[in-house]
Amino acid sequence: CTDAYPFRADLTEAFKNEHLTFLRYGGTMVNAKEYMTKNMIGSRLEREPYKGHWYKQATNGFAIPEFVEFARKIGAEATFAINIEDNPTDVLALLREIEPYNLKYIEIGNEECISSSSRKIYEHYVERYLVLYNAIHAVYPDLKFINSAWWRKKHLDTMEYVFRSLDGRCDFWDFHPWTELPEEAIEAEKD
Repeated sequence: CTDAYPFRADLTEAFKNEHLTFLRYGGTMVNAKEYMTKNMIGSRLEREPYKGHWYKQATNGFAIPEFVEFARKIGAEATFAINIEDNPTDVLALLREIEPYNLKYIEIGNEECISSSSRKIYEHYVERYLVLYNAIHAVYPDLKFINSAWWRKKHLDTMEYVFRSLDGRCDFWDFHPWTELPEEAIEAEKD
């Protein structure tokens, strides 16, 4: 691995052989306070580590730009999630850096509101979503947006609030039904 080619050839070939068509970069790491796009721009060898969600020290040596490039190398469409507290100017700087890869999708947040069904937490998510959406959409009007608010079937009034608030500004909902058993998955499909 070098700054110019940060991908292991054996892993790249293994991924190519899977014939994947879509890859998402995100997960709970996105919710770490220091997971910010400004720290993912420029030479990967000069990026500072940060306090991660799962690990005390996390690295930006392989971050969003490398992920998008990797997805393209294996022939897959890429999307990634950004922290809802990120600065829109920094997100735009990152998007400019990866323009050559013709990104089609971006997800705002990851499993947001998973820790609480509080309406205030959902309202904060919607507020931050709209701040980021408005800034990004103004520059990249063809980009498709993914909402990551946690789905709660027992709080349909709050789910309707999210739907109505993001109407016309959200192309997809990253649905996490939290199922562990086959019968739970079957029940979630009915919702």
